Amino acid sequence: MVYPNIHQEHPDKTRSIILINTDLLTDNWKQIHFQYPDITAIEITGDFSMLQIINIYNNGDNNDTLKHISAYMQDRDRQQHIANPLHTIWMGDFNQHHLLWDEPRNTCLFTWENLDLMQPLLNLLG
Repeated sequence: MVYPNIHQEHPDKTRSIILINTDLLTDNWKQIHFQYPDITAIEITGDFSMLQIINIYNNGDNNDTLKHISAYMQDRDRQQHIANPLHTIWMGDFNQHHLLWDEPRNTCLFTWENLDLMQPLLNLLG
């Protein structure tokens, strides 16, 4: 089980974990460090490429988690050390609503406030 890096300091704030199959050799993966309790990430390396799995809990009232993800994705120093092709999977609970993934009949979710909160996620995905 992989917890956020600051889990030991604030275990009551943890809202993201990753479970690793024991068949995956420990030499083939490592934890990616985020100093935020709502992000857990690992990097799996193999002959094929490098895979980053980032588990995200985004509070529906703000986009603090997305700010940390954005900073990580734009970190040029980190990107220079990647030798293999890199693939990234974001998973988790983003607590955001939009017509792209919600049913149109759920119009009560599509308030201007919700759409404004969701825009940074769309920007990052773009």
